[in-house]
This record gives sequence, structure tokens and C-alpha cells, in this order.
Amino acid sequence: MLSRFLASSRRTALAVQNKAYVYATLRKRATLKTTYKRFYSEDTRNADEADSNFEEEKPVSTETVKRNYYERRNANDNRYNREDRPGYYRENREKITDFAEAQEKGLSTTSLIGILTSDPTMGPTEILDNLEMVLAANEERKQSGENSAYAYKDSYRLVNASVPLGHKLFSRLHQLNSEDKGGNVQDSVLFSNVIKSFTKYKLLHVSHMNRYLQCLINEGQFSRALSTWINALDYFKGQPERMVDFRETNGHTPKSFIGSTEQFFYSGLVSYILSLEENKSKLDPDFVELILKDLGSDPSFSSLSNFFRLTHLDSKLANHVKYIWMNYLRSKIDYNNKASWANVLTAAKENKTAKVEDLITNNIANAEKKGQALTSETWAHIMLIYTVDKNYTKALSTWKMATQDYKITPTVALWNQLLLANARSSSANRLLRIESVWKLLKNSDCKPNAESYRYLMEGYSACGLLSKSMKTLEKVEEEHPEFPVSGLKEQLISGMIENGFGKEADQLFKLYNKENLLAEAERKNGDGADAEKGAQIKADATEKFKPSIVLYNKLLHYFLKNDRFDSATEILNDMIEAGKKDKSLAPDIATWTTVVDMLMKQAKKIGASEEFITNELSKILQAMRDNNIRLNEQAMTMIVTNLSRNPRTAELGWQFFLTMKKASKRLSTVTYTSVIYSECLGNRMDRALELFTEGLEEGIKLRPQYYNLIFKGFSDHPNVESTMKFYKFINMKTKGKPDEVPNFFTFYYLLRGAMFSGDKKFVQFVVDEMDKSELKHYGKMIPGLLEEVEGTGMVTVPESLKKRVEEDVNFEKKRKQQPKEKARYE
Repeated sequence: MLSRFLASSRRTALAVQNKAYVYATLRKRATLKTTYKRFYSEDTRNADEADSNFEEEKPVSTETVKRNYYERRNANDNRYNREDRPGYYRENREKITDFAEAQEKGLSTTSLIGILTSDPTMGPTEILDNLEMVLAANEERKQSGENSAYAYKDSYRLVNASVPLGHKLFSRLHQLNSEDKGGNVQDSVLFSNVIKSFTKYKLLHVSHMNRYLQCLINEGQFSRALSTWINALDYFKGQPERMVDFRETNGHTPKSFIGSTEQFFYSGLVSYILSLEENKSKLDPDFVELILKDLGSDPSFSSLSNFFRLTHLDSKLANHVKYIWMNYLRSKIDYNNKASWANVLTAAKENKTAKVEDLITNNIANAEKKGQALTSETWAHIMLIYTVDKNYTKALSTWKMATQDYKITPTVALWNQLLLANARSSSANRLLRIESVWKLLKNSDCKPNAESYRYLMEGYSACGLLSKSMKTLEKVEEEHPEFPVSGLKEQLISGMIENGFGKEADQLFKLYNKENLLAEAERKNGDGADAEKGAQIKADATEKFKPSIVLYNKLLHYFLKNDRFDSATEILNDMIEAGKKDKSLAPDIATWTTVVDMLMKQAKKIGASEEFITNELSKILQAMRDNNIRLNEQAMTMIVTNLSRNPRTAELGWQFFLTMKKASKRLSTVTYTSVIYSECLGNRMDRALELFTEGLEEGIKLRPQYYNLIFKGFSDHPNVESTMKFYKFINMKTKGKPDEVPNFFTFYYLLRGAMFSGDKKFVQFVVDEMDKSELKHYGKMIPGLLEEVEGTGMVTVPESLKKRVEEDVNFEKKRKQQPKEKARYE
């Protein structure tokens, strides 16, 4: 104890000693530097005298050093002559706010303009007159050939400072005008004078023009804004350096950020669109392309929304611009380009069936309006989208629509999608359909390609006919050596896994890998043979199976799902080793997500402790770091969801979520909905409501699919007071907004929760609110709940509500009774 105390005391003493030494050194350096400068500047002294006086020099105060410095600079340096800059040094400097005083003291042009923006005695007219005078005087000095270092520096400072100075002038003029000191003129009139002066003396920056254009647009002067924009574009072509956005150089810009250059072109576009109605003219696509020529890309709706938010444009005008712009984009869309269907394919991958149907219907209708005929390849892509959405009936009916209604001659791509839709459907006569389509394809003018055989093999695997699938592969190897056999082998194994033949898939995978090893050995033998023979050996021993990371991940998922942890570990190690040779085979985020997902599910199954799960997660995360894999938001969301839904690990899930919030600037809607759902499931409604509010602040739209999560939570864990409060909040916020008002799911959760609570008043309140809402649909559950609640005598259901519910039920019955059309292929 004593030794630690002595050691601590010694360290403290050394620290104090070192600190004192540092201060002494700094004082000595200041004295040395000042003395050296003073003696060096006096030419009458020689080196010996300087040295002798240097030895006698004593430490001086900071104030003395400062005074000596300014005295030397003002007295001996011509660049800072007192005649050139009177009043440059003042011992006690005070801020000058009087423009006349600043002129008298001969301050720089930059300082004079800055003082103009703060002089309380100046009105708008005086500011503009003095601005022109100051800039003219500065230009006169430049034209007169004044080449002093100060004049050059002052001019350089003015160019750099002109950007903030211009905006200060705009703000000051706007302030004075709003105080009724501008003579009841519009801001644009005052701003135009600043623009003219800055343009005349080449100080105009693109951000100044943006502010002026914003002012004109908000004042409704659309044609003037457009003509001003055109003139400005010519100016900036001659001054490209004034188009640079200084804010973009810091590297940290939010998603909603719009650069000044981008904003300038948006201003031109918006001015043109709004001027159309004013000039009673129609949109000219060529002129739009001319406006956006230097922008590089079409403005997205998110960018336009950010622009409107930035410029505070009236919502009606903003919506009008969006409407015109949407029609323009539609006129440019090539519906035979797959990019036009990208959003539909995304919706299909998310299994948003209703959205997929609406988007496809709209696209086909819009193509017809344009008079654009969809090609066979486009119809094939539409079928693929339906297949991805697992809506095989619609995929098959699309074939009929294309070939019969639109008289499309099927290409191999269209035949392939017909084959795939039948292969993945769950029809009772699936095999018959697959072979029927294959026969029709073989008898058509089209020749099957590698994709055709892949879908045929998938169909055989789906029907449990592994032998037929294998024979098809062998036939392809014999008859079509030009086809990519590795892809077909991978498809065969994938099809086996997806259709419940995991063991056979594993055996086949090992067999193909063994063949690869033998082929590799033969290639090595070829290296030692003579040239001609070696080349032949290498050609015969070409690698015929190269599994992708997708297949590795499918096998890993299968092993983990079936508790084959040894096989899972083996395949994971194989991936790591393969990744060292080929980076595309290294474990990716999907690999580790699978591992973590299975860990969570297994832990829940066996009732593992929080400590065990934490340790295992740490090992997995460390392995990911070792392989340079960063856990993305999707994977983190999956971890949080699994942890939150297990009561044992709910708190651990919450900690992971907090970690995500710290690491990410903005979490997605999926993350918030997943965590809110988990919190509601665990009856942590306070947290769920807190996250719900936070999500709204982060920009999540108040839609039924979002707030119904909370209603479901209250339905599972009834709380009459909180439910009523939340419903009134939602009702108030969504009133008059058709897309946001409560739907039948909302009232189902409300009625279910009210019945669980046993509160008759609350049940009656929910029934009355449902009656007022006049829903178009009531779903499957509400009719039964209403009958049950009325049968118990708890409440009285209004006749108007009964009638609407009955009409909806009858409509659904009739719709289901309508015969479904069978797919026809000929």
C-alpha cells in the first residue's frame, strides 16, 4: 500500500515538474522569437550586436509581444502601410457597425459589405446603393492597375467571402422588407438588385441564384423565373467555378441533402412546368431534356420532394409539378425494358400480391395507351414476376393473354416461363402439365436452351422423379456439350433440397466435388506430359462443377435446419477455404445470417440461457469480423426479432436494438415494425408505443399496416384506457385521409380486445365507431365476432352495420363460387 502511494506521489511530482518546464520553455520561445524578429528587422545592427543584446533580453509579456509585432508590421512592411490601411491596428478593437465609420477608416471591401448587412441605420435602398458603390470602387482599383499585395489579397478575400455575404444581404433585405421598410415591394425586386451587382462584378454564386429563383417561384412569377434561369445558365457556363457547392466537400451529407448545382436545375425544371399554365402551352419533351442535359439524370420523386421542402413551395403547386412530371416520365417509359418492371419484381420478392397485380395491370394499360406492343420477352418477364410472387395461376393466365388475346408468337423465353410456372405450381396433375409443355416446346419452331432443361429438371425434382432429372442432365451432357453443365448440376442439387431430398442432394454434391478433385489431379498430370498430350488431358479434365455461394448457403441452411451440426460446420469450413481461392465463394452476409437465425431458433427450442446465447453470438460475430463481413441492418433486425420474441432473451434483444440505433443513422421501416411487433408480443407496450412514436419522427408514414401493430398488441393484452387513447390519436391524425384511416384489421383488433376486456361500454364504442367508418370490406373474422357479441347480449349492433356486413359476406360468397378458368396451352 505504502509503495503504491510513494509511486503515485513520485508520478505527481514529475508531472508538476514537467508542466513547469513546458511553461518555461514556451515563455522562452516567445521571448526568443520576438527578440530575433526585432533585431533582424533593424539593418543598422550587425550580428555581433544582435547576439550580445540577445543575451541581455528578458522575458516579455504576451501583450508586449503582440504590440511589438503590430508596430513592426505597420512601420516596416510596405504591404501593411498605415497610409494604405489607416486604423489597421487598434489596441482595443471594437466591432464597427456604422458603414460611414468603416469607410472613413478605410476597411476592406469584404468588411464594408459585411457591415452593410448589420448597420441599423441603413434601409433597403441605402444598402443597395452603397453595395453598388463599394463594388464599383473595388473594380476601379483593379482596373487602375493597383498591384499592391493588399489590393490583391482584398480582391481574393472578396471572391471567397461573396457566398455568405450574398446570403446575408438577402436575409437583411427580407428582414427590412418584412418590417415595412422596403416601400411595400416584393422581395424579388430587392433581391434582383443584388443579383445584378454580383453578376456585373462576377461574384454571383449558384446558391445566390437558387435563392432568387425560389423567391420568384414562391411569388408566382414563373415565367420570369424561367427567363432568369436561362440567362443564369449562360452566365455559369462562362463561370463554371461559381457552380461549385462548397457544402459538398465535407463528405458528410444527409440523404435529404440537395447540392446547389442540383437545386439550380430543379429550379429550372419547376419554373418551366409551372409556367406552362401561365403561358397556356403544353410540355415540350425536348425543352425538358435541354434543361436536364447537364444534370446527368432525371430527378427522382424523393429528390423533388426534398427540393419542395427546401424551397417551401405551396403543396398544391408541388403536387401539380409532380403530376406533370409523372405524366412526362410515363411518356418516356419503354415497357419492353426490364428496368420498367424493377419495382414490380421487388414487390413480388416481398410477396405483395395485391401490389404486384395492380402494378402489372397499370403497366399493361399504360403501354396500350402509348401504342407500344409488348414483346414476347416482356410477357415472359411478367410471367416470371408472377412466379416469383408464387401466383402461379396468374402466371399461367398471362400465357393465355399473351398468346391468344395479344396474338404473341411464343419464343423460347415465353415457353420457359410456362414450364417454370407449371414446375412450381402445386397442381395435382403437375407432371402431366410439365411433360405436355415440354412436348409442345419440342414440336414448336423454338429450340430448348439450357434454361429450358434447368426448369424441366426442377419440375421432375418437384414431382419426386430424381431419376428422370438425372437422366435429363446426362442427356444434356451428351447432346449439348456447349450448355453450362455446372449450372444445371447446381440446379439439380437445389431442386432436391427445395423439394425435400436433402440427403440425396448432399450425396450428389459430394460426388460432384469428388469428380472435381479427380479432374484437378488429371490437370496436374497434364503439366508433366508433352505439350500436345498435356493440352488434351487438360481439355478432358475441365472442371464441370463449380458451386456458387447460393448453393453453399442452401446446403448450410438444410444441415442446420435438420440438426446436422457436424455437416454444417464442415460446409462452413469448406466455404472459408474456397473463399481464400475465390472471393465469390467466401461466406457472405446471407451465410452468417442463416447461422445466427438457426442459433436463435435452436436456443429457443432447448431453452438456452441468455449467457449461452450471448457467448455463441460473440463467437459468430468474431468469425464474421475475421472474414471481413459486416453485420448489415437486415441481419441485425433478424437477431433482434428472434431475441425479442423469446421471453428469456427479450432484454438482450432490446440491447441489440439500442446498439443498432447507435451504429446506424437511420433505421428502416422493416426494423421498426419488427421490433414493435416483438415488443407487443411480449406485452412491453410502453416500449412499443415509444418506438412507434420514434418511427413516425424518423419518417415512417402513418398507415394502417404500421399502427395496427399497436392495436394488435392491445388486442392480445387488453388495456381499455390506453387503447381508447391510442384510437382517438389515430382517428384525429388520419381524418380526411383515405389511405391512412383505420381498416377492417384495425376494427378486428379493437373488437377482439374489447371482448377480452369484458367492458360493455368499450365494446359498444367499438361497434359504433365501426358503423360510422362505413368500411368497404369487413374480412372473415368481424362478421362472426359481431354475431357473438350480440348473441351474448353485451351490445346492440346497429342495423346499418349489419346490412353492410351482410352485403360484403354475400359478395365474397358469389366471388368464390365463380368458376376458375383452366390454363390452355394450345
